[in-house]
Amino acid sequence: AYAGILVIFPGLTSQNFGMRNQGLNYGFMYFGFAVGAVIAPYVTSAIAKYTGSYNTVFILTTVLLLIGVVLTLITKKYVATVLAKIH
Repeated sequence: AYAGILVIFPGLTSQNFGMRNQGLNYGFMYFGFAVGAVIAPYVTSAIAKYTGSYNTVFILTTVLLLIGVVLTLITKKYVATVLAKIH
């Protein structure tokens, strides 16, 4: 489902960042989703028009996905370290 990720965001946010500032953290996650939803169609169509193919778009999307996975893992480890120091 297209908007399925929006259902996962609140739980994912509280699991990774705790309940403190849950609303603010969830707002940042949702804002990122919204910005991507607005900008991505324009960027992908411009790249496809420039290159004449969607191959570059798929490669770029894959690279961004991998960067997102790495950042998620790094953030999760960092947050766990900070929470361990607090508690």
